[in-house]
Amino acid sequence: MSGKMRVSAAPSAKQITSSVGWSSLQIIVEQASLFLVFVILARLLDPTTFGIVAVAVIVSELGKVIASNGLATAVIQTCDLDEAAADTAFWTNFAVAILIGVVMIGMAIIVGGPWQQVQLANALAALAPVPFITSLGAIHAARNIRGFGYRALALRTLAANVIAGFVAILLAIGGYGIWALVAQRLIAESVLTIASWMIYPWMPRARFQPRSYHTLLTTGWHVTLTNLVFQLGSRVNEIVLTFALSYTAVGVIRIGFRLMDLTTQFAVRPFSSVALPALARVAHDRPRMAHQFHQIQMMSALVLTPAMVGLGLVADPLIPLVFGPQWTGVIPVTQVLSLMALPICLNQFATPVLTAVGRADVGFRIAIVQLLLGLFFCIIAAPYGATWVAIAYVTRAYITLPWVAFNLLRFAGVRPAVALRSVAPAVACSALMAIMVIPIDYWLLRDLAPVLRTAAKVAIGGGIFTLAALIFAGPKLKNAIQQLRRPNASQKNVAPADTLEPIVPA
Repeated sequence: MSGKMRVSAAPSAKQITSSVGWSSLQIIVEQASLFLVFVILARLLDPTTFGIVAVAVIVSELGKVIASNGLATAVIQTCDLDEAAADTAFWTNFAVAILIGVVMIGMAIIVGGPWQQVQLANALAALAPVPFITSLGAIHAARNIRGFGYRALALRTLAANVIAGFVAILLAIGGYGIWALVAQRLIAESVLTIASWMIYPWMPRARFQPRSYHTLLTTGWHVTLTNLVFQLGSRVNEIVLTFALSYTAVGVIRIGFRLMDLTTQFAVRPFSSVALPALARVAHDRPRMAHQFHQIQMMSALVLTPAMVGLGLVADPLIPLVFGPQWTGVIPVTQVLSLMALPICLNQFATPVLTAVGRADVGFRIAIVQLLLGLFFCIIAAPYGATWVAIAYVTRAYITLPWVAFNLLRFAGVRPAVALRSVAPAVACSALMAIMVIPIDYWLLRDLAPVLRTAAKVAIGGGIFTLAALIFAGPKLKNAIQQLRRPNASQKNVAPADTLEPIVPA
């Protein structure tokens, strides 16, 4: 493959819907396999040991962000990508990943020596190759995403996580503990990289073009720093608890945040992964971009909001049932974090929108504000335990909502009122679900066995939400189905952003 590869015209509604479908399959497979291993490890490990592993994983994930995310995103967004630029992005990621691996090994030596944290040191050293392995396939995957190749990515993820999950489960059952998690990550990253090369058989040439590097870096470094700061913001609670309390508290907060992350991955990531390439192609037409933004936002809210609220409703019987009685401290943490539904719905797509309009620097400033406020609230709350840390996290999210909305309006023309209207039906129906399920659970379900109580809550809550959505959002659903069946029509005569009706998928 040589020469320039030009991004095609704006994607149709059919193309976006297909991409979301395949991306959804990818997320379901990936998160299901990861969660299965996660549950097994949580049952086998005590909270203290689990907290140690969580700290090592934080370092590994931050290394992955630095090693590959920024330039890969720049490759996706670039309208005209020549081979020299692609080669430059690949070898830059390659070099940075090696440096990160060396840094992680150095950290392991310090942690295992002067700090005498041998288990943490072993986990850090074992996970050091992860950023390097990821960097080898990041640009291949990015070039595939440019063409909306989500079917191939879904199959790639299926293979990687089935293989890695199977091996990790065997190791966990065999009593290998943290090494099951380490092996799962190493195997998954290796298979993903190999599959990326098979799906997009491109061999980078040994060359580095400074001009291309600076062009990609203009977007890439902002995206890298933004994602790095967002990662720190989402994990700052564990970092502070490591120093303020104990690894046990870290383990408790990690389980709670992992459940929130799992729900978010299932409900939001299929849409957010499609958002950047879709929005970047229509960034020159702000009304059309705003239309697609609200379309994706409302799709996500209809899945995320009932899932998050539902997780809080079933936390009491579900967590001891799934993870074991040693994790009952996670119940109030999960219930508090279920209140994150609205901020996630409104904020999740801010970075793709700002990146699409060439203002990744604004996304970085938003991330910095969120990180600093989160750190401030977390330091205050940490001495009081994991539940108060979760309360601090939710408080920070609601306080920064107006700041995010202001920046989206100023730099991308996304009106806050339209965004609120996009998510309002899902939020209202989810609130109604909670208002009805809580008294039903208190009076009728609390004496049932955990399995029956969980199943009853899910059935009742799901029925209430579905019925409410059909009653209050029925006309919009019908209109959305008609528009998606006429994909070409949805690309014409798009109204200004503040007059659009958000579109919901069939």
